[in-house]
Amino acid sequence: ALDGATAVSTVRKERPDLILLDISFPPDVGCGGGVPWDGFLIIDWLRRIDEAKNTPIVVITGDDSLKHESRALNAGAVAFFRKPLDHDGLINVIRQTLGDIAPATTPGFDTAFTI
Repeated sequence: ALDGATAVSTVRKERPDLILLDISFPPDVGCGGGVPWDGFLIIDWLRRIDEAKNTPIVVITGDDSLKHESRALNAGAVAFFRKPLDHDGLINVIRQTLGDIAPATTPGFDTAFTI
């Protein structure tokens, strides 16, 4: 999703098992629908709707602020990653969060990927 409104709408329809969320949005997409969306506002909205209130959220951001990490975890994120991304760490968190239901490898896909 390119903006918060689309993210919330998509989560309501698709009901994902886990959400990967960036904190920052470029200025041209950060104000979709007149709302100044950022990852924190999206977390707040997702925690209010039945379809997502218990969905684990992993925050990924290029910002290295410890304040952002603390705020994200206090808002309900299960993990916080800074870019450049620790792919192995992300995969481990996803496996732990989902109860290791995902296969270790998927044919045709490498476990290292870019978000």
